[in-house]
Amino acid sequence: METTDFNRRGFIQGTTGALFFLAGLGGRRADGAELVYDMGHKFPLTKIPAPTDQVRMMAGYLETYESPKGTMDARGGWTAVYDILKFESTPGYKQSSKTLMYNTVLGQVAIAKRSASPDYEVQMSYRPTQSEESVTARIACSDSPIAALKGWDLEWDCRGKGTELSYTNREQGAVGTDHFSVTSRGNTDRFESKQPLACLWTLMDAVRWLPATTGWSRGFDMYMDLSSLRRNQSLSFAGRGQVALAAGMQELNFYEQRGEGIEPIHYAVDGQRRTIFVTQGQLGWGLNRIEEV
Repeated sequence: METTDFNRRGFIQGTTGALFFLAGLGGRRADGAELVYDMGHKFPLTKIPAPTDQVRMMAGYLETYESPKGTMDARGGWTAVYDILKFESTPGYKQSSKTLMYNTVLGQVAIAKRSASPDYEVQMSYRPTQSEESVTARIACSDSPIAALKGWDLEWDCRGKGTELSYTNREQGAVGTDHFSVTSRGNTDRFESKQPLACLWTLMDAVRWLPATTGWSRGFDMYMDLSSLRRNQSLSFAGRGQVALAAGMQELNFYEQRGEGIEPIHYAVDGQRRTIFVTQGQLGWGLNRIEEV
């Protein structure tokens, strides 16, 4: 089956080497961090002026944010745990002088790099609606600057209030020279992709090593959370800026991603070459902690 677009889930609006990697997984879940978060916790926006545009939608979260300790060595040995946030406002906030804008915690995602090899393990737990969803994935990447995908093994588990709202889906993906394929429940779908294929989770790590040079850019296709294909993306260095955090002002490097079918994604990298914030529309990711593995 051949198609030119793909979007199975709506939370976030080659081949030979990948198959050998997946064969070694044996269906085992990725071992990693314990994801513990205060679901629904609100971070109100109380200070004016708001932060720079790239992280404006995380203003409430930033007011109490303290950069975590720990390094993220290129040789691996770490897990980076990010809070998943949503920007919200009370109806009518524009007509009121009271503070009615805030960030709400939706969940967490843990991105682990165990060694110098360009492979990752991902865990995610979040509640975008009344259903609680969790993801575990092992992802094989190339050593390209954007950590282009080679293959993956993913399990997506959803638990709603009724059995009809609960499901578990397992998928394997493999990337070829001009396409990628996804196998699930005995069926394989094939999708045309003539550019390098990136994933948001792995790009959150790769972006911190990219050139901080005006005019630098890179093109690719994006397979967001291993479920939503967005074509013809471009990632570029977007300059430096000062952001007020709980401990004071901090200078960050910003990278911006634009392309078909997405709101712009902004990546903020600190002086230790750690991606500490990511924003896309009303969604945000903030580096909560770094664990050794």
